[in-house]
Amino acid sequence: MVAVRLQPKEETTIISCGSCGTSQEISSRGKEPIDIYNEFVDRFNSGQTGAPQAETATSGVQA
Repeated sequence: MVAVRLQPKEETTIISCGSCGTSQEISSRGKEPIDIYNEFVDRFNSGQTGAPQAETATSGVQA
């Protein structure tokens, strides 16, 4: 689950992951909600959100 808090006066959105707790403040100027969500997912997948390493590193698969 993802939590989204719109801040229209500041033209920003705070979006956070309900599973790992990482969050980001993203500019919402001129963007649709799906664009903000996609930007968060892109940042998360590229490691730009500061996602907890313990959560992402434990996949249960051993090399």
